[in-house]
Amino acid sequence: MASIRDQISGLTVAQLTASQLSSVGGKVFMSANAVHDQQTAHDLVTTWRAIHVPTYGQPIPGTAFKITHLGDGALYAPASNESAYITAITVSNADPANPAGVTIDLDGVIIANVASVGSFGFEMLLGIGEHPLMMAEGASLTVSVSGATPALVTTEATGFLVVQG
Repeated sequence: MASIRDQISGLTVAQLTASQLSSVGGKVFMSANAVHDQQTAHDLVTTWRAIHVPTYGQPIPGTAFKITHLGDGALYAPASNESAYITAITVSNADPANPAGVTIDLDGVIIANVASVGSFGFEMLLGIGEHPLMMAEGASLTVSVSGATPALVTTEATGFLVVQG
């Protein structure tokens, strides 16, 4: 258990994550020598839980964002130790001659597919009345454009960060 103290001694409770507790803790077996260390680990877990669990999934004030992306490629990926709700995704096509086919995928799984966004057209792919899309670190939204000139197709997403467990 001394390794727990060593590995998390430089962290504040705000910086401490659940995965850090489980990765450094391992299994603890009762013995006369381990009782003090078990109480220390219990106190850490209790403190972390009291702060983080009641607010899990709640919006973090002041973290709303809007992303604008032209053409193909990565639209959004949460940064390290972040979780986010994506509340709306829209696509607009400024190509005067060609309709655009647009596919949005989350880690390779198609979540939205529009066969044809007309010239100077607009399409809402996720928005009012629908459930937001929850994303955590390691996930990414990607846009694929066909038909129209990719540089003339704009994809926008809005969202906000949420408290993670």
